[in-house]
Amino acid sequence: MPAQQDSRHGQKDDRAGNVKRLKMTGPETKDPKQQLGKYRVRIPLGRDDRGIPRNYEKWHTGTLAEAWDLAHEMRAHPKVVQQRLPETLLESVFANHVAQLEFMRRSPNTLHSYRYSHASLLEALGPVHVGDITAKSLAAAYRSLGRSVSPATLRHHRAVLSAALKHAQGEDVDGTDAALKAVRTAKLPPREQFRPDLPSVADVRKVIKATTGTDRLIGLLIELALGTGARCAEIVGLQWGDIDKSPDGWVVNIRRQVLRAPKAVGGTQIRDMTKGKKDRSITIDTATQRALETELQRRTELLGVAPDPDSFIIANLHKDIAGHSPYSPVWAGQGWRRQATEAGITCRLHDVRHLHATLLLAAGAPVPSVAERMGHASPVITMAIYAHAMPAADKGNQAIMERLLTGS
Repeated sequence: MPAQQDSRHGQKDDRAGNVKRLKMTGPETKDPKQQLGKYRVRIPLGRDDRGIPRNYEKWHTGTLAEAWDLAHEMRAHPKVVQQRLPETLLESVFANHVAQLEFMRRSPNTLHSYRYSHASLLEALGPVHVGDITAKSLAAAYRSLGRSVSPATLRHHRAVLSAALKHAQGEDVDGTDAALKAVRTAKLPPREQFRPDLPSVADVRKVIKATTGTDRLIGLLIELALGTGARCAEIVGLQWGDIDKSPDGWVVNIRRQVLRAPKAVGGTQIRDMTKGKKDRSITIDTATQRALETELQRRTELLGVAPDPDSFIIANLHKDIAGHSPYSPVWAGQGWRRQATEAGITCRLHDVRHLHATLLLAAGAPVPSVAERMGHASPVITMAIYAHAMPAADKGNQAIMERLLTGS
């Protein structure tokens, strides 16, 4: 939202980001500028060497107009003038964009998502002024980010960058026209066609058997990937309360995921929804059930009591002995690569998920049930990804048609 003109003061107000009402201290007024309340006035100063945001803040009890006046005074304060980043620096553009979103009362999840994209883009582009952003530098940043995030996340980063630059354009920040043109021109890296490099079940079991001692949880994670077909981010997001124990078999409920995030925003991001935005339940085999029982027994012996239902199964116990701190998917991928390399296996951890689906389809499992188990939005996605498994599954159909047409 572009900054608006304050007719009483003859200058732009700070509606787009630096004044936030914490509570009302008087009756509601028709003129919002005369509303009595307690206001927080914040001027962003960028980030320190550790990536932690720095702000110059004051609290004001009075009218909104008075809080705006205070914000203008704070902007002119020597402390701000000396420390505040130039408004044309991309980091300043992002800080003002987040401040605008806070004023608009966006949800915490939305703010976290935008901050994640901001931190990722700053990590890839470095300390750059918006006028120096080119299509070539953006394409290089996209390629760098594309090595560790999905194409959908990359498109989200681009949309967030565009939104921040459009907000800066409304604030008359120099260089935004050229930067927006670069965003429109820069090409995202092409999405590679899926070519599965599947391990065998024996290969996966070999890796699991080698995971002992400090890598014990890596073995459990691989066992869950093989037995459920869940995504790595969903497995590290599993909590003990997500396991339903039934005489007919244990059921794992997939309800959340833990995503990788830059260290500047904590390293992990817990999202209370799956990639497909739909919870699902998966009945597991006895081998996976035994692996969970072993870990549950070990955790109970360690704590002296059964773990909390909201504690994580794949938990970083060095950080929180109660198990409320999950590991990042990056940790899981590194652990897999370490163990797989020692075993002479070159595939990815995600290929264990592909193996799960391929085995089911090759054995004749219905595509809709496999799609539901894998968390795909549609069976069409399952068929497009796992077409390589269909010929084997189709042999049974050939035998059926042979009987129907020949009567034999």
